[in-house]
Formats: sequence, C-alpha cells, structure tokens
Amino acid sequence: MMTTSASDRPLLRIPAKRWRAVLDELAARGGGHRESGAFLLGRRRGRRPKVTHIAYFDDLEPASLNGAVHLTTAGYTRLNRICSRLGVEVLADIHTHPGDHIRQSSIDEDNPLVAVPGHVAIIVGHFARNGAGLADVGCYRYDGDDGWAPLTRGVSHWRWLR
Repeated sequence: MMTTSASDRPLLRIPAKRWRAVLDELAARGGGHRESGAFLLGRRRGRRPKVTHIAYFDDLEPASLNGAVHLTTAGYTRLNRICSRLGVEVLADIHTHPGDHIRQSSIDEDNPLVAVPGHVAIIVGHFARNGAGLADVGCYRYDGDDGWAPLTRGVSHWRWLR
C-alpha cells in the first residue's frame, strides 16, 4: 500500500488471518445474542503499529459480558499484566453490536475503555456473525474532552485500519 500523506497512513495493521479469527471468536463468544469484545495489542513501531496479540474481555474478566460490555479494575489489572509480560500496549478495542448498528451508543461515548486521546474503538455489527463485511465495521478515535471522532475511512481493507 502506498501512502501520500499522514491522513492516508493506517492507524494500525492487523494481518487478514488474525482479523478473521478475531471476528469469528467475537461471534462465538457473543453467541449471537450479546455483545463481546477484545483489546487489540501490539507495538507502536514506525508509522504502522501492528496487532500481535488479542485480549478478550471475558478472558480478562469472566463476568464482563452481561448483555453489554463492562470491565472493572480487576479486568484492567489483568490487561496491564498481560501487556507488561508481552511488552505490548493496547492499540485499539473492538466490540460487537446487534443488527447493523455500528455507531457508538451513548454508553460507548460516555465510557471509553481506554480514555487516552488517540485511542481507537472499532465496532462490528451483527454481533460479528455471518462473515461481517467492511460495511459492518465502524471506527472511532477518542479525542479526550472533545469526545469521539468517526474515522470515515476507518476500514479500507480487511488488513488495514486507517
């Protein structure tokens, strides 16, 4: 992929096989009737951080999937330990919504999972079932006190998130 400006640079890279595996796992964990999610972990080296590991919310905290997504300090403590042990950081979070709803809910907007400006949140519609396509994915960047900005070209290819 060629890039011509900073706005064309992908915010992160995720290999196609890993992306498909994440979607399949989210669909399985949600069982078609509840939201599921994960943190996308990796290293910020160069201009294109690469996702190398996944930390699913319910692995961090088994009770986190209760219809929506809810993590407490116990889940974040486990996440911090994983990141420290692997030498990675949270690059983004991803979670599912029912139907074709890929916009952030008011709960999503008011409760960023990582409240650091620049953090990326990815929402996959249809609980990530039935081979979710690019039209089933929404991307948002957290801008701190200014809230969230939609990344209209958020997913331009199965492997490249912009």
